[in-house]
Amino acid sequence: MVFLFDFIFPGFLWAMSLLSVPLLIHLFYFRRYKRQYFSNVLLLKQLQEKRATRNQLKYWLVLISRLLILIFLVLAFSQPFLGTDNIADNSKWTSIYIDNSFSMSLDDGSGSLLSKAVRFAKEHVFNNDAATKYQILSNGLLLKKKQFLDKQEALEAIDRINLMPYNMP
Repeated sequence: MVFLFDFIFPGFLWAMSLLSVPLLIHLFYFRRYKRQYFSNVLLLKQLQEKRATRNQLKYWLVLISRLLILIFLVLAFSQPFLGTDNIADNSKWTSIYIDNSFSMSLDDGSGSLLSKAVRFAKEHVFNNDAATKYQILSNGLLLKKKQFLDKQEALEAIDRINLMPYNMP
């Protein structure tokens, strides 16, 4: 089994170019030194040699931490996930909502609005391929109706939709 590494929002990966900002800052090291006159330069040279390795280590640790923060921030926005290559689910998932409140009983000359909505929903189901799964929703949102159905079950569920006197949130 091979794991694939994919992103939900791969468009955010362009922000990896922002990694050049801390690199440029650290390469050019924009620190301005102020000249101080001091009588005993030998003492200062000894202090500078003693702290040079510690400062260099701190310099590289700060650079690495800034780069890691930017990398993780970009990855957080692009939302990576692991998937497997043996998943070959090519089916589409479609949700269809039909308003079955009493306002849909209005007749516009070619039938009620509910019958038009049912007809359009059936046409949508007929025009899609057999692998498509459907979720048929209406104002009577019962928990058992929140499942995904195949083509034939979706057509039957659409046929069962009637006007309802109430709206459920």
